[in-house]
Amino acid sequence: MLPTKGQMKGAEVGGAGKHSSPTCMFRRGAFKRFENLPIALKTEILSHLDREDLLNSSGISKGWRTLARDEFLWRRLWERDSESFGRINPDLFGEHGEEPSWREKYKKNYRSRYKVLLSNTRCWCTRCQRPVFTMDILFEICMDGELHQCLPMTPGQISRYVSNGDIPAAN
Repeated sequence: MLPTKGQMKGAEVGGAGKHSSPTCMFRRGAFKRFENLPIALKTEILSHLDREDLLNSSGISKGWRTLARDEFLWRRLWERDSESFGRINPDLFGEHGEEPSWREKYKKNYRSRYKVLLSNTRCWCTRCQRPVFTMDILFEICMDGELHQCLPMTPGQISRYVSNGDIPAAN
């Protein structure tokens, strides 16, 4: 709900500080309304965020940080995104069957999955159709038993591959 003309007029007259604009007053009101919601409802709202937005929300305040670290949220995010991670890495589980937090599991799998894509030294193997570290070209054998045949990848190609699985086209 946007501020009324009366609220805007009062803001113009009464406020001389940098946080007295109608937009700022509206945002503070929305923030306070969210803060007053029950925790279960806040958690449900945050459960619809993606990884990046959930991490960004933890920087708003101590209360939001606590909410954004909730195990329920990270478990839901794991369940939603785990297919993109491929098979589960057994190193994610602690000693003696202890499981780390869902947030830690998500973070480790995300990092291992996208490590190749986020590196500055990567190329696209036309044989095995996957990104490869250029340092590993000499040490790693392609899926068909041959050496990798690589094409350089631009940051745009990496973005498209991460976001929607587009395979880089050969030049």
